[in-house]
Amino acid sequence: MQGREIKFQVWDKDAKQMWTWEDINIADKEGVMCFLDMLQQDQFIKRQFTGLRDKNGKEIYEGDIVRAKNGVQIGTVIWVESDCKYVVRWTKDNPTKKVYDSNMSSAQWGEVIGNIYENPELLQPAG
Repeated sequence: MQGREIKFQVWDKDAKQMWTWEDINIADKEGVMCFLDMLQQDQFIKRQFTGLRDKNGKEIYEGDIVRAKNGVQIGTVIWVESDCKYVVRWTKDNPTKKVYDSNMSSAQWGEVIGNIYENPELLQPAG
């Protein structure tokens, strides 16, 4: 049995730059920055890969902003420690909907449209 892929993205608060998993691996190999060092510094915020992809095949990370299949609802992917799972917290007064559920494929619920660090305006009320 194969487990899910474990990888990260890292948001650099000071440089306002997202490090992809590929960027992190290159920096680590070239001696520019060690991933473990990044995790110990307050300027870096880790975003873990959920193991899921959206309807377009895009990887879904903690902190991603997603649009529901209906094209109206927008929410944020979060980790719920008490339940040990990722969920989408919808912003339009909807109950929390599950991102990871054995009865739901990622294609059924929508697409990644940004993330809370690079695109916070996507979560602002329209108008």
